[in-house]
Amino acid sequence: MSLTVYIDLTAPVVDGNPGVSIRSAKTLADDGWNATTLELYSHSGTHMDAPIHFGCGETTLDQIPLSRFLSKAWLVDIPNVQPKQLLEVGHLGQTAGKIARGDSLILRTGWAQYAGNAEIFRHGLPRIGEELAEWIVAKGINLVGVEPPSVADVDNLPEVTRIHEILLGGDVIIVEGLSGLEKIHHETFTFGAFPLRIQGGDGCPCRAFAKLPVNEVNLAYGEVLASLPQWTNEDLTGAIREARRSANIVIAVLDDDPTGNQTVHGVSVYTRWDKDALVTEMREGPGLFFLLTNTRAMVEEDAVELTRSTGELLQTAAKEAGCRLLTISRGDSTLRGHYPAEVLALGEGLGIPEAPHVIAPAFQNGGRLTLNGVHFVHEGEELVPAGATPFAQDETFGFSSSNLPDWIAEKTGSRVPGETIQLIDIQTIRKGDPVDLSSTANHIILDAAADRDLQGPALAFLKAIAEGRDFLFRTAADFVHVVAGIEPKPLLEAADLTFPDGKGGLFVVGSHVPKTTRQLQVLMSHPSVVPLEIDVEVLLSESGEAYLEECRATLNESIESGHCVVAYTSRKLKTGRDKQESLRLSLRVSDFLVELVAGLERAPGFLVSKGGITSCELARKALDVGRASVLGQALPGVPVWSLGEGSRYPGLPFVVFPGNVGDDQALLTLANKLL
Repeated sequence: MSLTVYIDLTAPVVDGNPGVSIRSAKTLADDGWNATTLELYSHSGTHMDAPIHFGCGETTLDQIPLSRFLSKAWLVDIPNVQPKQLLEVGHLGQTAGKIARGDSLILRTGWAQYAGNAEIFRHGLPRIGEELAEWIVAKGINLVGVEPPSVADVDNLPEVTRIHEILLGGDVIIVEGLSGLEKIHHETFTFGAFPLRIQGGDGCPCRAFAKLPVNEVNLAYGEVLASLPQWTNEDLTGAIREARRSANIVIAVLDDDPTGNQTVHGVSVYTRWDKDALVTEMREGPGLFFLLTNTRAMVEEDAVELTRSTGELLQTAAKEAGCRLLTISRGDSTLRGHYPAEVLALGEGLGIPEAPHVIAPAFQNGGRLTLNGVHFVHEGEELVPAGATPFAQDETFGFSSSNLPDWIAEKTGSRVPGETIQLIDIQTIRKGDPVDLSSTANHIILDAAADRDLQGPALAFLKAIAEGRDFLFRTAADFVHVVAGIEPKPLLEAADLTFPDGKGGLFVVGSHVPKTTRQLQVLMSHPSVVPLEIDVEVLLSESGEAYLEECRATLNESIESGHCVVAYTSRKLKTGRDKQESLRLSLRVSDFLVELVAGLERAPGFLVSKGGITSCELARKALDVGRASVLGQALPGVPVWSLGEGSRYPGLPFVVFPGNVGDDQALLTLANKLL
């Protein structure tokens, strides 16, 4: 079943607009209910014209068949329109040859942006020319919709009369005053416009909308969420927790960078491990732990070897601990990483190479949604297909497909037939229907727009594992806490994020994704921060060592003075001749940051690391962390570790801020909490 969304294309009816009066008729206090008296000019706001409007026939609004108010529509963009510009057939471009008899035509000129300026909106409107009007009639078009308040120049009576006579006399419905067309990114969609059934009506304000399928185009975020069905089943957190405990299932997460614990609390993160440590964790821990492999910072061959050997060690430890194992390869919610190589290697190490892959990249706090098998990223007011975001242009892990079956084919070299891929869609999930895992699918994709969407599938997987079935999970952070049955925890307060034995504060920003750069620019507006820009060109040059000592001295002096330092790499990304060289260059930059922080002469009062690779390298090398505990989140999707015994600064809260999380104000919001 295809998921659809509805986008409102109607300008709001506001008291005081031309021809509009809304006044109270009854009040709750005086009459027991609220009611208003409406006076509406029949052609106010978003409205529909009937043939009788210009005497082009006797047909009134109530005589137009309802079936004509809902039709297939073609959207034509006419950019850079000038005031009073004449719209001609040539403006339709290739769409002119695609429109069939009975279809509708919607003209997007951007004119709705002038709705608050009557002088331009009404008196400077672009208008349909006589040639285009006659073409519309000859083509047998059902309805034509425009953003201006009229299809023709209202200040030129002969012209406005002639255009209306051609269209209305040719049995073409006219809808004027459309709003919100910029939210549509489909060439075709279902267009609806329904007026009141006014007897003898010459026109009437109408409710206009677009009905769109979810596929690989931008969608308005609010409309998507509003269009989703509501859940009919109860919250399953308790049932999930009980199913995991009763079957003695321990969840091991191999995290390809240190940000995957961004939805949990009260669990351990290991940067170094051996069999004895794993056995102890499986027997005595809370049933969930993270192994920080940081494989996203490795070339594929090294990532595969580490993942395979870790899988072997986990399997051995699980047998000794006497537990069942659910293993997750935690990957990026924007689809970057070594897939399928890592998951295949994990399967080999665990001894389950034929186990189905479960793909669940949804991450609610990061605005990553999967709908009808298409993965989206929330950017601004829109949901953008993952393949059309800057994340998909990653030098090392780039991709083009947002439809996950196509993404799987892209990543596997088309070795996975489409018929062997199962989609557990959001309609089934929210209806509460039992999740069917009886198929022989070798890949299972999970739709999700919220954590709760993952509960039904998670419970089904736990029950199947208890019965002896095997799965290999490639998921983002949300599935981890859902399948573990972890309840949410309030965001941490400033006191939880600071270190009483430290002085000053430090932000280290290594991530180069555009989101981080925007966040950094906003952060620098804080009056208490001291910038320390790391020039990547210099650090990669022969004078890199001397430059490191210079930066260390500056950092230590500022920290000792009690300042908050923002150490960040210059924003121009340095790339190599190929993916491998680009990765090596990024590691050299990371090494510089590690050496910089390792040269701290005293603990900072707080430490925030921005970017996955940066955070992992700082924790493991600069801070000598072998094990840490996840305290919770500083901001949604931003985990905080308490560094364990044996680290350089035991008990130091370490904020691990993913590069692709948060709005443009996120770093500044965190700074305001800390300073």
